[in-house]
Amino acid sequence: MKETLITNFQNRNAHVAVIGLGYVGLPLAVSFAQAGYQVTGIDLDERKVDAINRGESYIEDIPSAEVAALVSLAEAEQVGALAIEGTEQTASTALSSTPRRGNNAALGRLAATTDYAVLAECDAVSICVPTPLNKTGDPDISFIVTATEAIARYLHPGM
Repeated sequence: MKETLITNFQNRNAHVAVIGLGYVGLPLAVSFAQAGYQVTGIDLDERKVDAINRGESYIEDIPSAEVAALVSLAEAEQVGALAIEGTEQTASTALSSTPRRGNNAALGRLAATTDYAVLAECDAVSICVPTPLNKTGDPDISFIVTATEAIARYLHPGM
C-alpha cells in the first residue's frame, strides 16, 4: 500500500484534499493542482466553495485566472451534463473524474465542496484550518478537532 501511494504521488496520480480554503489552504490547493495533482478543497463556507468552482479567487495573492485555469469545465460552466472524452458526465461525477489531457490538461484539477465524503476517494489530506488565540493566548484547536473527526469518518487504508 505504501509503495502504491508513493508511486501515485511520483506519477502525479494522487487525489489530494485540502481542508480549509483560507489564506493558507487555497494557495496550497492551487500549488498542488498546478503541480499536476487532482485536488479537492473542502470548506464549510459555501461562498468560498462556490467561488472556487466558478474559477474565482477571494485571496489577494491568488489571481482568479490561476483558479479558473484549474477548475473543471463542468463546475466552471455549472452545466448539468457535458461530454468529456466521449462519455457523458454530470457535474458531480466530473468533480471526481481524471483530469483531461492535451491542451486543457489543467482543467479539472481543482474543485471544492462542503462535503467531507469526498475524502473516501482521496489519497492524502492536508488540514489548513484556523487556530485563533483564545482569551488566555492559547490556540483554539476546536477547528482542528472538528476537521480530524470528519476525516476519521472517511479514513481508509492507504490514505
